[in-house]
Amino acid sequence: KNPSEPLLTLHQLLGLKPEVNLEEFDAKDVKFASGEIDAFPSAGTIIIDESSMINSQLYEAILEKLNGTPVKVLFLGDAAQLQPVDKNAKNVKDSPALTEPKHKAELSKVERAKNPELLGESVAVRESGKFTNQQNHNDNNGIQFFNSQDSFLNKAVEAFKSKAFKKNPLLVRIVAATNARVLNWNRAVRLALYGKDAPAFVEGKLLMGYGRFTKLKGKTGNRTGEKNTGLSTSANGVDYIVTKVGKETTDYWAG
Repeated sequence: KNPSEPLLTLHQLLGLKPEVNLEEFDAKDVKFASGEIDAFPSAGTIIIDESSMINSQLYEAILEKLNGTPVKVLFLGDAAQLQPVDKNAKNVKDSPALTEPKHKAELSKVERAKNPELLGESVAVRESGKFTNQQNHNDNNGIQFFNSQDSFLNKAVEAFKSKAFKKNPLLVRIVAATNARVLNWNRAVRLALYGKDAPAFVEGKLLMGYGRFTKLKGKTGNRTGEKNTGLSTSANGVDYIVTKVGKETTDYWAG
């Protein structure tokens, strides 16, 4: 790892910007528009991780950018993990980023997880495509299955209320396959933690950014000619904790 090397999302690299309405968001059908910044280098090597998620459109866009340049691309990925993001998911096969390149190297041994229980379940799912549904949970490590959403929710809320979570807000996460499920779980956990009539922001609440916003200079809504103050930037995918809730005010931000 070289901290001096730039780290970008694939869409940033290609100069693409998503047009997203979070309430109606469908990860399989995201529309992208050309951005103002072209970050694609004119020389060197690009390493793209999680390449199993690259669909044919993105792969063709990468090849188009490479055409006529000395730039080399190294695709890293696992075909047994997430498939290409595509609205026609039923017809999606392995990513062309993993199947099309002529020069390949394949690792045959799975050894990512530190605890053996998680590793064993991961290998079973990888080979069969299904969970074992067998409890393998010792000393707070491993796999635990639930036979109802309510029992899972109760266990999750217990974890969110724990002293360990208050000490380390990154300790507990609920991961779901779709944004709709994420929204439903967020609502259920929030209701259990703060009650039905809780305000939008509660001290100590953990938030995640879904867009990048930068505070603008000036007091009007007209963004033309306004300069970035460099203050109070929020970023997509970054966690935030509400430390204080004050009087509601209105500011103008560039997204």
